[in-house]
Amino acid sequence: MFLKKTLARPFICSSLSSALLLGSLVTVPATGYAASFPGCGEPAKPRRLPALSQKLFKKLAPVDEMISPIEDPKTGVTPEPNYKEGWARLQKIVNRCDDCNPYEQSQLYNRAAFTNYSLENTKGAINYYEKLIALSPNIPIAQEQQSLYTVAQLKASLEDYKGAMATFKKWEKTCPRVIPKDYNYMLAQVYYQMDDKVSALKFASKAVSDVEAKGETPKEGWYRLQMALHVDKEDFKSGTKVAEKIVIHYPKAKNIAQLAGLYGMTGNESKQRGLLDALNVMGAMTKESEVRNLASLYQSAEAPYLAAKALEKHLKAGTLKRTQKNLEYLGAALRQSQEIDKSIPVMEEAAGKSKDGRLFAQLSAIYLDAEDYSKSIEAANKAVKKGGLKNPGEPYFYRGNAEMQLKRYGSAVTSLKKAVKDERYGKYAKDLLRYVEAEKARTDALKKAEEEANKKAEALNVLPGSA
Repeated sequence: MFLKKTLARPFICSSLSSALLLGSLVTVPATGYAASFPGCGEPAKPRRLPALSQKLFKKLAPVDEMISPIEDPKTGVTPEPNYKEGWARLQKIVNRCDDCNPYEQSQLYNRAAFTNYSLENTKGAINYYEKLIALSPNIPIAQEQQSLYTVAQLKASLEDYKGAMATFKKWEKTCPRVIPKDYNYMLAQVYYQMDDKVSALKFASKAVSDVEAKGETPKEGWYRLQMALHVDKEDFKSGTKVAEKIVIHYPKAKNIAQLAGLYGMTGNESKQRGLLDALNVMGAMTKESEVRNLASLYQSAEAPYLAAKALEKHLKAGTLKRTQKNLEYLGAALRQSQEIDKSIPVMEEAAGKSKDGRLFAQLSAIYLDAEDYSKSIEAANKAVKKGGLKNPGEPYFYRGNAEMQLKRYGSAVTSLKKAVKDERYGKYAKDLLRYVEAEKARTDALKKAEEEANKKAEALNVLPGSA
């Protein structure tokens, strides 16, 4: 999270006079005076300090060549640094510099910190930076400021967030001449890790607004942290506004999908559908949830055909797995699109994967729509056998309906009487039962009348002289 870029190499002197210059590990871009920090007035004045002795300078020269080699003017090649050997030599100088003045010690500690960091010994780097800082005010103010800033970053990289924040506050008290452009964002990150989300949002928003005020575009990560903090406090409206900026400046598929999700949270389904549709057309939909959301939005917009097409496309592409749930979504969409013949095999596959009889009950209804009454009865019987139904009367209702269509009125009455008790289907079953019972009575009466007529005809055929 922190110190993503490698620290800059320390400035290495090429002559004794240049040894007066300050070597640093961090390049801090100028963004303005820090007088806005509490207690700060004018920036601190430069401190008058001694130079490196020629004796120490000569000792450090070979070390500097190892840890920060310069380009060969003849070949134009810069040798690879040898931090391990450089540290072995530097460590001896650090341990034997009893007569060094504070400024000279600071230069040794500066190199020691850089070398330890380069050897991935972050704790060692912090240790030497803190030794350097402890020499204040006998070191250049700029070096003290830069060292404090670097220590804060290094502590944050080790997840010592309290230590990082405390060091950042020490840095502020030095009234630095310049403030790093990403300072407020770093504070936001540290506060977030310390679970102080109120402060985190404050500094994340400041980081973003400061950059926007200059007509520049904040980094994507800055926007994302600000958005996440708004969403965390369930301020979806503000989170959506930030997400819109992200899509404008960083139009990636994942950002579009994220904005679509926030539109859904704020009830803006038309915009959510539009963005998900765009992702679908782009071929950039990679998550099952996105495909199902798009299908659901098409359904709510009374466009089941589009829902079915999206589901079919992603089942074929493999974005959607052929699970019971996904097949059920497709089967329902096809049915609502009046694609009954295509719906049947999909729902058969879905029902075959189910643990209860719910989908077989639905399949029974689909067969009814297709006027395949025998299969409707068969599916209803499977639903009853599997059980586990929220509405136990549902398959009996469909079975009774199919039996009625086949004019099996006796069986239909039996089925519908079982459906009448169901809370959801009872009313429909009761109405249909009255009709079936009337039809049964009518057909029974016709059958009886026909039988009596046949008997009379048979009787007349056997009377004397009837021939």
